[in-house]
Amino acid sequence: MAEVDLAGSDPICLWCGAALGSASHPGSERRFCSAKCRQALHGACRSWAVQAVYEGRLSLDAIRNASQKACALATEAKSCSELVE
Repeated sequence: MAEVDLAGSDPICLWCGAALGSASHPGSERRFCSAKCRQALHGACRSWAVQAVYEGRLSLDAIRNASQKACALATEAKSCSELVE
């Protein structure tokens, strides 16, 4: 896996570092070249967070109080706060 330079001028995938082509539709800024890379990052982050909780480096309070700004887990129309409950 390549180190990703977030300050670079050309957009690249956060996971693999591949160049991102121009977006074919308006909306959120692209951060990944594919769903596979997005899922790989999310899985790695979940694993890291669980291990950090087990080792005492991350508290459950920090997770519970974290920003709920981005929430793409819903399969039906629910707010992020409904998913956390």
